[in-house]
Amino acid sequence: MKRIFVTAVAVTCLSVCQASAVHLSVGLLGNWPLDDGSGDIARNLVTSGDGVFKGATGVITNAETGGAHPTEADGLASVWVQADDFPLGPRTVWSTGGQGARGAPNTFHSVNNPGGELTTRDTAFIEAGRIPQMGPDNEFTWAFWAKTDEKIASRPGQFAGIVGNRYADQDHDTPGREDNSPLQIIKFTPESFEYHYSGSPAVLYNTDALGNPTELNNIVPGEWHHHTMVKNGDGFTYYRDGVRFNRDEKDAAFDVDLPLFFGGDDAFDDAEQWHGFLSDVAIWGRRLLTSEVRALAAGHAIVPEPSSVALVLLGLLAGIGHLRGNRR
Repeated sequence: MKRIFVTAVAVTCLSVCQASAVHLSVGLLGNWPLDDGSGDIARNLVTSGDGVFKGATGVITNAETGGAHPTEADGLASVWVQADDFPLGPRTVWSTGGQGARGAPNTFHSVNNPGGELTTRDTAFIEAGRIPQMGPDNEFTWAFWAKTDEKIASRPGQFAGIVGNRYADQDHDTPGREDNSPLQIIKFTPESFEYHYSGSPAVLYNTDALGNPTELNNIVPGEWHHHTMVKNGDGFTYYRDGVRFNRDEKDAAFDVDLPLFFGGDDAFDDAEQWHGFLSDVAIWGRRLLTSEVRALAAGHAIVPEPSSVALVLLGLLAGIGHLRGNRR
């Protein structure tokens, strides 16, 4: 009887373990843990598919000097930071110094740059493949952990891109600002999720479908939050920390697939760069269920390490063996 009971428990535990691990990987296009700790590569846990879009391995610009290290003194810092305040426990995260955060002049807005000169930027950003071409029938989900730094420069939310891109970048070999007509944007910022075509109104996560304010405010700088945006056809649902906050509708159809950036892009100015800390970015080609979003915010692995499942199995087998030994 003991053997039957333990076996049943083992099977149940393994099933639960596999369910929580497997369902989050279904439809996954890319998952960047952003915990690499060194170097200028942000590994992607999703391998390339046969003719199906998959997020690319992230290439980091200015990895050694473009970060937002909390103890920076001279304005130059690595992008890799130990986040002791992370909600799920201390971990290594990726960071970017953002727009003008290290005392650099704002090169885009005329009030700070009347001559219009463009200077070389040293802020960090990640180029990580391309976003599938979007239309009114597509489904997708974006999810990530982020903390906007308190020292973010002026106009911190209007353009600063945490994940996504403001510019269409129709030349795949040259990232950043290009002639972009009509304007096409898919981007999450500290103030809104922008999904629009040719200047149409953005999808705002802190207003309802009519543009009226809701109880949800802009993201407060200095706080870690988990963000999920789910697209189901022309409907968009925003979750913060696993809690559903708002739903909006948008039926824009895009002409091209847009480049995917983390932390802004190489726009040759200060308008696009976000200043903050980022962890565990993931993109799906399907809509996640509310239960799956809650699991993400609770820390369930998106792409589980094979060793984790193996350890569970070994532990269960050892327990069964121990009980069998006691019966002899």
